[in-house]
Amino acid sequence: MNFALIGLAGYIAPKHLNAIKETGNNLVAAFDISDSVGIVDSYFNDVEFFTDEYNFWDFLGGRKDINFVVVCSPNFLHYRNIMTALSYGIDVICEKPIALNNKEVEAIKEYESVFDSRVYGILQSRLHPSLIEAKKNLSREGNTIIINYETNRGKWYNKSWKGDPSLSGGLTMNIGIHLFDMCIWMLGEDETIDTTSISYSNGNGYIDFDKGSVEWNLSIDSKRVRRLIRVNGKEIDFTKGFTDLHTLSYQEILKGNGFDINECEKAIDLVNKINYI
Repeated sequence: MNFALIGLAGYIAPKHLNAIKETGNNLVAAFDISDSVGIVDSYFNDVEFFTDEYNFWDFLGGRKDINFVVVCSPNFLHYRNIMTALSYGIDVICEKPIALNNKEVEAIKEYESVFDSRVYGILQSRLHPSLIEAKKNLSREGNTIIINYETNRGKWYNKSWKGDPSLSGGLTMNIGIHLFDMCIWMLGEDETIDTTSISYSNGNGYIDFDKGSVEWNLSIDSKRVRRLIRVNGKEIDFTKGFTDLHTLSYQEILKGNGFDINECEKAIDLVNKINYI
């Protein structure tokens, strides 16, 4: 299959480049306003590259063999990029989050219907073997999950779009959405939220779900990377393997088992509830 990618200079793009290559597919075109994209040569060496968005879409409009547009742009651009790709009749694979709010989600659904194209999100937490096993061992109710997600982001973070909640969705959206999606996937959708505190760099709180409760803590101030989950008292360290699931995500999408917008919107809705409680 043939792919085009938006956001080639970004942090997450190499994971998608690797996934496209590892699944035996081709990257035909890419766009980024930055030209610092030499990384692409490690994966593909015959890619049409554009720093002008209009020229990128004009190129895609002249091709009838593009199967997917991959969206790796900043969060606030996901909606626009998705809507444009759908209007070209091209399916989309989008990094988290596929949208920042429910209004955008509903508009995307409408475009999917009108243009007969689909959007798939990357929800790799659902594919982690340790988490799949933990889910199998849950009780019907009364489960407890404790999440400590610590990573480090430098002073640049708060000066970039990621530090602006109106552009990134804030800490809970940009850093936490995979974890909140995991909680929904494991414990059900109905929830009562008690958020203790949220800042641009730290957040913690409690959520009650159908099948149990979650205590969560997010931080980008840590000097180390630590992703720990304790499920019913059993500790799961999913730091290893967490970053290697994009290829598996692509494999599932290409088999018709990808996570569609109906699955992706659940965590978006929850994050917005947390942010505005």
